Amino acid sequence: MGNSSATIGDFVNGFLSSWGLYTSRQPDREARRNNVKGACSVKYLSTWWPRPAGTAADYKQMQQRILELFQKWQVPETIVFHQFLVRVGEFGGYAVIETDDLPAVHQMATVFAGFHVRLEPVLDIMDAVSAELQALAWRDSVV
Repeated sequence: MGNSSATIGDFVNGFLSSWGLYTSRQPDREARRNNVKGACSVKYLSTWWPRPAGTAADYKQMQQRILELFQKWQVPETIVFHQFLVRVGEFGGYAVIETDDLPAVHQMATVFAGFHVRLEPVLDIMDAVSAELQALAWRDSVV
């Protein structure tokens, strides 16, 4: 890192930027500290896959119904989709979403009940590295 004023965050920022993996969007930590509405949103990785259907005709009907619903569906204002991906060759996928409104996520999963949905909280790499460094420093300080 060479420069004594550089932080581990600067190092990780530079590394991720060099690989094209980092965006300049950072959580508003000041807003979180001041308990500003929406500042405590959490990112989630949502994974979905089709529920088992009885016959090929049942599966086809379920696919058609989901596509009909999707064409009319509006993303709730309280959910931000950072990425919305479909697995190639399958009727399922992934989404990276951010929200502080879990009832809206539950409503979305209910609308598309033809899918199993798994929701996992995730962290941006910079937040994870910061938390890990703080935890390691505290742990090392305990005698």
